[in-house]
Amino acid sequence: MNIIEKNQQIYRVLVIDDEQTVHDQIKRELAEQYELISALDSREGLRSFHDLRPNLVILDLYLQQKDYKSGVEVCRRIREISDVPIIILTQEQDDDMLVEMLNVGADDFIVKGNMNVLKARLNATLRRVSIENQEEFKVTYYQDDELTINLQRREVTRDGKTTRLSPIEYRLLSCLLSHAPRPVPYEELLEEVWGPEQEVSISYLRVYVWHLRKKIEADHTNPQYIKNEPSVGYYFERKSNI
Repeated sequence: MNIIEKNQQIYRVLVIDDEQTVHDQIKRELAEQYELISALDSREGLRSFHDLRPNLVILDLYLQQKDYKSGVEVCRRIREISDVPIIILTQEQDDDMLVEMLNVGADDFIVKGNMNVLKARLNATLRRVSIENQEEFKVTYYQDDELTINLQRREVTRDGKTTRLSPIEYRLLSCLLSHAPRPVPYEELLEEVWGPEQEVSISYLRVYVWHLRKKIEADHTNPQYIKNEPSVGYYFERKSNI
């Protein structure tokens, strides 16, 4: 039995989806590896999240719940109170879906039915979270007149206003800041942020960079911090050594 443990306990994963077949499929594939909590609607899902404190949430983005909250609203509600990883289940993969997922604070998304990818992402995400809880960032602080980054406290402010970053956005920003001013090659970024076993494309990385720029740049179409070295990678340009 391949069990991932945390402090001698199996990781607890909350699955919120209104299709019983999805729960059945996940249970068949993951029950031996994780402690699974099933919720068939948004109300039950949020209650389980508050009461049982899962280590990770798998959430149907298009959760249908006419009398309460949609999947988008559930994701937003969880993200308001917790940085627990959220993996979104979608019917299909496209950039518009990825942007919407990022806007509501999720960390990753998986096309429904692809259990091999789901298992790989779960393993990598929980392993990464465990490492992050034990280690500090290589570089934890940056400040200039417009932008302040405190990765140790997970705080980023732009013109004095706090902006919330998802865990993946924090890892991406941390990686770029740690290596600044050296350009970090695309493949190196993909490996450091998503893990070496992940099959994530450069186009996937570009969407995350675009979204991160929207949060920390004054003009994301003319970035001053996160810049691109064509055919090489991305780098963080410091305005100050403070």
